[in-house]
Amino acid sequence: PIHSSKATRAALAERMHWLTPEWMEKYAPGLNDIERDRKTLKARHLAHKTFKTKDDLKIAVDADIEAINSTRKSYPSAKQRISA
Repeated sequence: PIHSSKATRAALAERMHWLTPEWMEKYAPGLNDIERDRKTLKARHLAHKTFKTKDDLKIAVDADIEAINSTRKSYPSAKQRISA
């Protein structure tokens, strides 16, 4: 466990009758959506490319993020308005 101080262990011990901690890995990229997107961006969109300036890199990243987002399923109901 990451939180292993005496105070944390004492607080957990006091709450064990109703609290069941689920310890996770220190770093779990599979549970973090941004890590999946970062991997896709690096592997499929920016691999084997070089950029002359930071601005060129930023333009490419912005365009590639837009491309990644456009492939995602959109939910039409999210855009609907409720009429009263």
